Amino acid sequence: MIFFQKNSAEEHIKGINKDNSDVNERVMRNLRGSVNSVEITFPQIDSFLMEFIQNADDAKSQSIFFQLNKKSITVYNDGEPFQYNDAESISSIGQTSKKSNDYMGYLGVGFKSVYLISDSPEICSGDYHFKFDKNECGSNAPYELLPIWLERPTKKLPKSYKTYFFIPFKETEAAKRLKKSFSRTEFNSRVLLFLKSMDEIIVKDMIQGQTTLFKRSELEKAKDYTLFKIEEIIDGKTVNTSDYVVFKGMAKVPQKVLKDKQTQEYRKSVTKRRVSVAFAISDG
Repeated sequence: MIFFQKNSAEEHIKGINKDNSDVNERVMRNLRGSVNSVEITFPQIDSFLMEFIQNADDAKSQSIFFQLNKKSITVYNDGEPFQYNDAESISSIGQTSKKSNDYMGYLGVGFKSVYLISDSPEICSGDYHFKFDKNECGSNAPYELLPIWLERPTKKLPKSYKTYFFIPFKETEAAKRLKKSFSRTEFNSRVLLFLKSMDEIIVKDMIQGQTTLFKRSELEKAKDYTLFKIEEIIDGKTVNTSDYVVFKGMAKVPQKVLKDKQTQEYRKSVTKRRVSVAFAISDG
């Protein structure tokens, strides 16, 4: 892994911008079209939430914190901070800094789902402070591939968190849609059962003045199974508790899938995948 100091991180971001800008008009149009095609892959707001949860888990984050306001949402996590390859991946199409057999996301395109709701997302992680901005780059340019270095991040990282994504909304309805996605009827806290590192998901609704904590606690661990407790806590009060048994194992990738053209191109080294199955043993 390549490690960079702050001045090198700045040079890196400016270099990506320059490299992606130094193309002729036809290539620029093709890039714009390619980015549009990727964004269409994530037509629902739920995709946005799950991508951030999965990416944080891939970065070995134990906690993710969503802070929702009328005009923006900020996502914090305590996983490994950005390095050189992460900045490259988030500023490109079809690249990823992760090995094909150790992550849930797909081909590094997941962050593009943020453009469903924002034209100017900002990232602060480690030595990297940058944003993507449609207004500064122009609507015809693939601004999603043109990172802009920030001398001063917009926000401060809360204690214990290492990365934030500040996402101003491009339309007022986005806040209402996200709020609904976090509601008890829409958001499934059982997702914590299938994450590798994450033990808590925090949602702070600044509009309503409510904080919800979804918490995973390990009760027992054996060779073949793990017992977990999932709690939902609203403003410090436990409103739901459920216990689950989770079985995990390795399964061979079927030959039909191994022979698939996309599999051979992007994940040919993956011959086995981890499979997890959860059963409720008590439901509060």
